[in-house]
Amino acid sequence: MERDSAIATDHSGSDSAVFDLAAALERLEGDRDLLGELCGVLREDCDRAIKEMRQALSETDFTRLERLAHTLKGSSASLCALEVSAEARELEQLARDRDVSGAGASLEALARKGDRLRSELELLSERVGH
Repeated sequence: MERDSAIATDHSGSDSAVFDLAAALERLEGDRDLLGELCGVLREDCDRAIKEMRQALSETDFTRLERLAHTLKGSSASLCALEVSAEARELEQLARDRDVSGAGASLEALARKGDRLRSELELLSERVGH
């Protein structure tokens, strides 16, 4: 397994908090191979979760929406995808409160942040060869 002795300090070319590369690498002890694999998994999970959340919201299935948001909150936080995790936390609470309009707005914000995250993760995957 390839390991970097130094932690990268950039954010995949972005000044945003969408993904904290340095913190993710620190969490993974500099293992870029593992980071590349986990980024691929998170990209797929994020896409799937947002699609399923849209369906749950359209069916006003708040229990499912809350569960999906909770899961995405945790998986994105584990890889230091801070904006997605924070928005998923907000959506989780709105689903718990059964706030349809708030949940709809939060889900759309989450989708936009998910798109930004996916773009950053794709760039990172290309850089680490995954």
